[in-house]
Amino acid sequence: MNRDTQVIITTQQAMVLKEDSRYGCALLKQLSKSGREVLIVFDEAHHLGAKQTMDRFVRYIPENFYTLGLTATPTRRDGAMDEVYQYFDWEASEGPIYSYPLSRAVEDEVLTRVIQKNYAVSLNDEENKSHKQFCEQIKDIKKRIINNSVIRVDRDKINSGSIAYLV
Repeated sequence: MNRDTQVIITTQQAMVLKEDSRYGCALLKQLSKSGREVLIVFDEAHHLGAKQTMDRFVRYIPENFYTLGLTATPTRRDGAMDEVYQYFDWEASEGPIYSYPLSRAVEDEVLTRVIQKNYAVSLNDEENKSHKQFCEQIKDIKKRIINNSVIRVDRDKINSGSIAYLV
């Protein structure tokens, strides 16, 4: 890598657009054509293991791209991370570059011990209605994010510089 390397810091949700559903990520194709070295830093990399994300995006990452995955959840119950790790030279690196277990963070007093107590609550009709409205608003926001109407990649800024800006 050098000063001309194009560095993209992103999540898969920000990289993959709705229209990428059938043929891979358009941004990856665009970056491939740039002729520059590319480093993609994926935050929340455990999301890359979802089947739809593998089919629409991960399998299209060019072999000559450098990749770095960041996650606090390096394993998934479905075992899908095993395939994702192939795209991050897992075997060549002999595992994670850095790992900081939750238990050690508590021991080091970086995190405080959590005592969880669950309490059952009953909602009256008005509170229940408000709760349902909040849930619907959250679903709507999530849908807008997934469809990239809230988060989008500014491709002009990516093409003009070495850092990707998510707006």
